[in-house]
Amino acid sequence: MAEALKEAAIAAINEARENHSAPPLTSDPTVTLAADAHAAAMASGKYTSHWNEQGEQPYQRYYLAGCNDHVTENVYGQVGAEGAPLDLSPEGTAALIKAAQNQFSNTEGDDMPKHLDKDHTHVGIGVFAENNAFRYVEVYIDRHIDMSEKTPANIVGSDVTLSGTVLDPSKLGPYCCIVYYETPQGALDASALNDDFSGPYFDYSDNQAALVWPWEISYNKEDGNFTIPVSFSTVPEAGNYYVKVFLKGDVERIPYEEKEEGLEVPGPNVTCATSIVLTVTDKTVDSSADHLALSTLHIESGTIEERQAISTAVISSQQPDPSPITEIVPLAGVGLVVPESTFEHNLFVPVERQESGTIGNLTLSFKRSVGGGGEGDELGISDVRFVTAAGGEEVPVPAGFTITNVDLCKMLPDASAGEDEEKKEGGGGGDDVKCFMAVRKEQIGDEDCPPLIVDVAVVYAEAGFEMGGGYVTVELPKAVCEAFSSPIFVCTKVQGAGKEAADKLAEEAAAKAEGEIAGQLAEDGSMMSEEKSVEEINLETDLTKDEMLDLEDERALRMAEQAEREEEEAQEQAEQQMLKGLQQSIENLERERNLLTKEHSELQRKLAAHLASQKRRENTERNEKENMAAHEMEKQYNDTLTAIVLGEEKLNNQKSEYDKIAIDLQTRLDEKECKANEISQAFRDFKREISRHSENSRTGKPMPKKVIAQFEQAEIKKDEEAERVRLKNINLKMTVKKLENNLRAKEQLAEGLHLIDFEQLKIENQTLNEKIEERNEELHKLRKKNTTTVQVLTHIKEKLQAVQADNGVTRSKLGSLDGQLSGSRDRLTKLKRERELIRASNVILKQKQGFANSSLLVVDFDTRKQKLMAAKAQLAELMERHAILEDTIQAASGL
Repeated sequence: MAEALKEAAIAAINEARENHSAPPLTSDPTVTLAADAHAAAMASGKYTSHWNEQGEQPYQRYYLAGCNDHVTENVYGQVGAEGAPLDLSPEGTAALIKAAQNQFSNTEGDDMPKHLDKDHTHVGIGVFAENNAFRYVEVYIDRHIDMSEKTPANIVGSDVTLSGTVLDPSKLGPYCCIVYYETPQGALDASALNDDFSGPYFDYSDNQAALVWPWEISYNKEDGNFTIPVSFSTVPEAGNYYVKVFLKGDVERIPYEEKEEGLEVPGPNVTCATSIVLTVTDKTVDSSADHLALSTLHIESGTIEERQAISTAVISSQQPDPSPITEIVPLAGVGLVVPESTFEHNLFVPVERQESGTIGNLTLSFKRSVGGGGEGDELGISDVRFVTAAGGEEVPVPAGFTITNVDLCKMLPDASAGEDEEKKEGGGGGDDVKCFMAVRKEQIGDEDCPPLIVDVAVVYAEAGFEMGGGYVTVELPKAVCEAFSSPIFVCTKVQGAGKEAADKLAEEAAAKAEGEIAGQLAEDGSMMSEEKSVEEINLETDLTKDEMLDLEDERALRMAEQAEREEEEAQEQAEQQMLKGLQQSIENLERERNLLTKEHSELQRKLAAHLASQKRRENTERNEKENMAAHEMEKQYNDTLTAIVLGEEKLNNQKSEYDKIAIDLQTRLDEKECKANEISQAFRDFKREISRHSENSRTGKPMPKKVIAQFEQAEIKKDEEAERVRLKNINLKMTVKKLENNLRAKEQLAEGLHLIDFEQLKIENQTLNEKIEERNEELHKLRKKNTTTVQVLTHIKEKLQAVQADNGVTRSKLGSLDGQLSGSRDRLTKLKRERELIRASNVILKQKQGFANSSLLVVDFDTRKQKLMAAKAQLAELMERHAILEDTIQAASGL
């Protein structure tokens, strides 16, 4: 049956769209049979509902998950004539759906019916069918984003993170997010529904609670994934928070990277992609064990971050444990550190550190198990430790732990560089401290596996902070806290710890409540003994019905007398306390009056002396005229005080008279308004009754209720518009009158002033305006100079980092050159040693020569050497001549 209805609905919808030149519907609708068509449409997955569970008569608001405000809903119903059954066969059902489509297309006055809009992407269909009744519902929506399943339903603390995916990232991108606040709603009765929801109304208020700009949104343009961090300036109050995410085309021009001044949000050409309802429960009116457990914690003391962390811990302890954590990565940066889209983090950091552009913050981002904590090949983290080492020592790794390769003390380059310089100046360069995070991992689902960590939080708090709620709080090492200039606490919670903490808090709260009840009962011991004696008589004695009634009457009489005595005692105590308070107030007022009288006398004396001295300076005759002036001034002062007191009394009398007149006029006004409302309602009912009995002159059919309602709505709108125009007219008249009075006042000179005084005031005003402009220019210059200084400082810091990197490279080159120089120096020393040995041996050899110290022997040696060389040359010539002669002789003899 459902498949037949689905095919018939798709065929009828596509035929209607083809008739109106609309593109065919490509999405696959979900058809659900239910006892109510709206319930069927909700069951199709396109509707979600938001319930208010306060009161016995809850009210319901419908909104569409993951879609924008462009929603079209069509409802069609048909009942058999005089209870006759309808044809609900596949052919008959198809005919009914086609008739519904024809009615949907004909009821619209535009060329294109709203439900055939080409921008609609999804449709949900609900059908209710009985023997003689048929109801058909279609809900068309524009769905552009898909919100993540991790989107919370409640707000805990002052931060909440939203994530999702844009279905078509090539055309649209997240532009901004606006959060509206609405106070908690109670149960609605019939009168409240008629007064507040009888006509069109907004589903959310215009009280804006938070705004997220484009540069605060993390968006991946390739896959369409986005993350929106929503931060409230204070802890959100109890109520509903309507989160609206806006999309915009031309994604390349959306400023995701840098802040853009003068940006308008939501601005033109934007699309409201979704409306999500997040709630904040009011813990002050909760009388459950959770509230009692929260009341045992003194979270009123401490910083805002500490209170938020403790409140989050207690609330999360009441909820089931999430999936185990498989990976923890430390992150650091300036301002609010935001992890990647696949990671989470719980960071409780002061607002001034989030908004600062120079203070660095540390957080721990973590990723949860994909399998939800079941068996598999994933490894979960069971313990986290922080190990430190000084100088060049090796970092000790605990047994079974894996250490990360990130030094927490050096995650901020500027801070680490500053520390290095300070240590060099102080001579402690060798005591540099390193800190690393070590984790121990276990197989998820293993029977022998210890409890795994399910939540991690980083809190910037004062010393001695404890998060509670099952969290184990550990303060980071001193070196890390000094690097980030604040005590930092890492809080971890393992599986089952939250439930144990919640049970313990509930037991403590129950014990406390039991003690209070016992104390209250102990105060009325006599009454309990009497009741006990009566109960014992009733239990141990067989009494008749009349005797039992007499005993009950006597017991009720004693209880009434006891209650009356207690009430009298309480009233007497209250009167005594009030009397003591009044006596104390009277004493305080008397002391204050005495002090004021003394102060008044002293001021009068000082004023008389001041007036006398002033008069003394003006008059030449000091003694007589001085005394006379003092008496006259004192008399004038007393007369002025008397006139002021009389004026105040007269003013109070006039106020009381005018208040009475105002109350009388307000009473008469209320009566007139009530009577006018009654007459207006009676006239409206009379017109409605006349309209109901009116008939169409051509067809003879009565006027439909829908048309009557439209006429009434149009009349109400016109009345409201007339009321607004009337009020605006009155306001404009008052404005004109005020401006005319101001104009007349400007045309007339003030009493006691002349034209030259006004000219002087104009000159002074112009001078002051010039001074204000000069101060504004100086302020602008100072701001510009401050901005330039900050930019120069940033540039210098970057240049300093580059120079430090170059210095490191140069130091390494210098080390290698020092090694080469040492080797060259060693070789030079060896060569000098060899030269000295050769020189010494040369001297020895010279000494061994016989003619070393005789010049004649040297000359004779040279002469002999030359003669020897000449003799050798002559010998060679003779030998050559001899050879030639022998050759000649042999040649001659051979002939």
